[in-house]
Amino acid sequence: MYLFIQLITLLKGQVTFLTGRVTYLTGRVTYLTGRMTYLTGRVTYLTGRVTYLTGRVTHLTGRVTYLTGRVTYLTGRMTYLTGRVTSLDRTGNLLDRTGNLLDRTGTYLTGRGLT
Repeated sequence: MYLFIQLITLLKGQVTFLTGRVTYLTGRVTYLTGRMTYLTGRVTYLTGRVTYLTGRVTHLTGRVTYLTGRVTYLTGRMTYLTGRVTSLDRTGNLLDRTGNLLDRTGTYLTGRGLT
């Protein structure tokens, strides 16, 4: 009888030990799952941040490209209009497109506009 009680006590201790071990391992798995979830969320956040910043840089690059193109267009337009209105003869005199002489301010010296 004494051996039977000892055996039951031993088995009860083993069951308690194994239950504790399973509880510990379950807790460890829960911790590691939570850690993985946290790290996955962190990577997702950082990926989103990089995507946002890349988009922002792309937007700003596009804006600079647009403004550069606009300046280029306006410079070309000014050059075109200036060329349409005036030109220089062989001696460096400023002429309108019909050949009338102008001074540096664009005032007519000869031709139309004079009475």
